[in-house]
Amino acid sequence: MTLEGSYSPGTWTAVTTPSGWLLIDLRVTDARVADAWQVLRRAGSVDEVLDVLLHQGFEALPGFALVVPVSEGHRAIVRRPASLALDGPHGAEHVGELPGTWLDRVLVGAWDRIELRNDGAHDDGPSLPVGLGITQADRILLSAASEDDARAPRPEPETEPTPEPEAEPEPEAEPEPEAEPEPEAEPEPETEPEEPAEEPAHDYSDLFAGTQDRDAFLARLEAEEAAPQEDVETSTDDGQPGGDAPEPEELVPAVREVTVVWDDDHPDPLPAPGPPPMADGLIDGLPWLTGTPATPTPADPTPGDPTPADPPPAVPPPAPALAQLVDADPEDESTQLTMSRADLLAAMRTPEIVGPTVTAVRCPQGHLTPPYDDRCRTCQAPVDGGEPQEVARPPLGALRREHGAPITLDRDVVIGRAPQATASRAANQPNLVKIADPGISRNHVHVSLDGWQVLVRDLGSSNGTDIELPGREPEKLRAQEDYVIVPGTVITLAGDVRLVFEVSA
Repeated sequence: MTLEGSYSPGTWTAVTTPSGWLLIDLRVTDARVADAWQVLRRAGSVDEVLDVLLHQGFEALPGFALVVPVSEGHRAIVRRPASLALDGPHGAEHVGELPGTWLDRVLVGAWDRIELRNDGAHDDGPSLPVGLGITQADRILLSAASEDDARAPRPEPETEPTPEPEAEPEPEAEPEPEAEPEPEAEPEPETEPEEPAEEPAHDYSDLFAGTQDRDAFLARLEAEEAAPQEDVETSTDDGQPGGDAPEPEELVPAVREVTVVWDDDHPDPLPAPGPPPMADGLIDGLPWLTGTPATPTPADPTPGDPTPADPPPAVPPPAPALAQLVDADPEDESTQLTMSRADLLAAMRTPEIVGPTVTAVRCPQGHLTPPYDDRCRTCQAPVDGGEPQEVARPPLGALRREHGAPITLDRDVVIGRAPQATASRAANQPNLVKIADPGISRNHVHVSLDGWQVLVRDLGSSNGTDIELPGREPEKLRAQEDYVIVPGTVITLAGDVRLVFEVSA
């Protein structure tokens, strides 16, 4: 029987190969996911897949559902909160509520539908076609292929046509004599580019001259305008005189900066300044380009001329209003004020959820608890299985010690003689707890929160860390490995300092 697959996106990880399907509560980046993919890809056994998942210890084993084809049908391994939904000739069946570590069962015969699912996820997600690989999903649906697809005739291989006998080649005609190639025309000699005509030197004599009388200056301009201009002989395209001359380009009169005398006989205001000069030559160093007012050098007064009066003081331009400097375009992001990291994180989430989130339901007493537990983790009251909701993760408990206040587990904790944070961002900074004991290492143990789970990791301490789960023998932690703890677990540092993990209202 051939099974066709589809999946619903989610927070778990789906591994799909032709030799098996795995849905597990791990991140895509977890090394166990890649190792399980390699085993299933080469059609490894179920025991090899379980060895990969148990590589970090039994306490670190998450919930999963594994289905692998076997000769009798399919072999299924299920560990809660994962489950299987089956539909076949004998009706529908749900596999998930079971005591013990996991369920190992052989699904004999043909099944119309096998669904691997995360019980804590919503069922209203879209269903997408699944290929071969690894993706984030909360559900894998395997359906039997339709009869039309199974009975579809395979295309017959194309038969090669029988080659016909080749006809005898006709005698080749004598080749015609090739025509002599025409001689290539000699390339015309390249003409040397004409050198651009030198621009006339700028005349700055008016800038250095003394102050002129306005009447004399206006009279000189009128004389220059009234002077006759010399006729210029035009030529045709072939260089001969005559013919229609091209239309002359429009000439822009040059503008000169002139200083005139302010006297009582001509109380006219100063002429308006012309356009700013080109940024080349001597003009670059003139004072009006840099905003520095220029002080003209007074010329010697001519005998008989009236003494010029001082020009009125220049009125400075009004300062821009403060509102013009502060107002910014609300659509321009470059003009917006810098936001604090807390405001930015709050803007990225919904207003009522800040920080890490979990999927939870509420017990009759109002306590938040995981949706896959049948009893409240705080008060042990039965949970009727309400609608799961995404909420801000509550404190997962506290570490109670013999001396000192309890350590609230609302974020990660680093315990040691002189603990240091390893997170680079302020939002991920753990709670640093200092214990003044010579047997404790500087950074002794790290307690991290992952969803609803609490994990303990020994940071390579000199005197080690032990944990004792309820009803179990004490176990020494291997360095740099995470161990899942449950309420009632006793953590012993360096054989002397005891911490008890408790969950209370």
